[in-house]
Amino acid sequence: PLLNEEPYLDQLSSAVQAAGGRFVDVRDPLRSHKDEYLYYRTDPHWRQECLVPTAQTLAQAMDVPLTGDFQENAVDTPFFGSYTGKTEEPLTADTLRYLTGETLDACIVYDYETEAQESLYDLSAVDTKTPYDLYLQGSKSLLHIDSPLSATDKTLVVFRDSFGSSLIPLLAESYRTIYAVDIRYLPSQLLGRYLTFDGSEDVLFLYSVMVLQNSLTMK
Repeated sequence: PLLNEEPYLDQLSSAVQAAGGRFVDVRDPLRSHKDEYLYYRTDPHWRQECLVPTAQTLAQAMDVPLTGDFQENAVDTPFFGSYTGKTEEPLTADTLRYLTGETLDACIVYDYETEAQESLYDLSAVDTKTPYDLYLQGSKSLLHIDSPLSATDKTLVVFRDSFGSSLIPLLAESYRTIYAVDIRYLPSQLLGRYLTFDGSEDVLFLYSVMVLQNSLTMK
């Protein structure tokens, strides 16, 4: 998330463009959801149900379609995120919501760590100590998402942190194949064992300021 850091934003934009990339400013779409707070009260992460305009902005920048025609589902178990127990006053529970649809429901996720097939959402996580792991199985070094009903046959490689867990599933409407890579856990020099870049794929770097300002966490 980067909403009010103009000097930092300008430097980052210049660095991205100097490296041959394109900087996509998502501040306006992040602000566009008026009905809900963008962030949880009890956790620093984005609410997925607020991210459709942001996903559409990214899709437009990468020249792929994304209708955003999703159905919103609420989890019955109250959500207490990472802020819980760190304030003097007790926090009111949040509600975890996740977006589904015909395309998203058809997706199959392959977890390279467990060598197992999963779904986009792990509903069993809501009853654990890390309920935000509902989205894309939580912190994983490398995931492969197969979206057989996607609008294109294109491939997307996303270098991401935990904020990407709730946004990446929405992009499955646009891409047949998505690799979600977290180089905090998978050293970049090992990527060649799993991925081959031939220039046809789109590559998205999606990081929070917290990670960018602590870049030593990235390998």
